[in-house]
Amino acid sequence: MRGEEGDRYQRALRGLGQWLDEQGARHFTIVETTDGFEVTRRGQPETHFTRVALDERVDAMIRARSRRQSRDCLSPVSGGHVARYADVLRAVGYELDFEGACRVILLCSDLVLMVSFIAGDSSERREVDIPPDDVADILSIARSRRRPTLLGRMLHHGPTRLPAVPPRVPSAEQSS
Repeated sequence: MRGEEGDRYQRALRGLGQWLDEQGARHFTIVETTDGFEVTRRGQPETHFTRVALDERVDAMIRARSRRQSRDCLSPVSGGHVARYADVLRAVGYELDFEGACRVILLCSDLVLMVSFIAGDSSERREVDIPPDDVADILSIARSRRRPTLLGRMLHHGPTRLPAVPPRVPSAEQSS
C-alpha cells in the first residue's frame, strides 16, 4: 500500500469501512487474504478488495473530503453513538498496526466487533471481543489522537502569527 508500512491496516480498514458505510452494511466478516481482503455480508455475495484498490479508494476519499457532507450513520456496534464504519475500522486498524498484526479477521454483529489476528512475531492467534461501549471509547481516543496540537500545527504550518499591535500613543490627558 502507498501509506507507510506502519499504517497498512489503518488505511485498508478505513477504505473497507467507507465501502461498508456506502452499502448500509450491518453485519459482516472481513478476512485478510494474500493480496487484500474478502468481505462477506449477510445475504450478499462475497466481495474481494485488493490492497491497491483500497489504497486508491482512500486516496479518492481524502481528495473528496472537502466536497462531501458528513454521512454519519448509526453502526450497530457503536452502542447508540453516531459512528461510521470508516472511523471505527480505521481506529481498529491503528491498534492492529501497533500490535504488528497479520492474518486479520473481523466479525461484526449487533452485539460485538470481534477482532482476531496474529501479533508480531508470535504464531499464536489472539481474539478480542469489543462491545459497543468500548467501540465508543476507542473512537474517542482515535479522534483525540488526530486532533492537532498547537505544537503540531506550528511544526506543520510554521509559527502562529499574532496580529501586530500598534504602539500605544499616550492621550493628551495621560501626557500632562
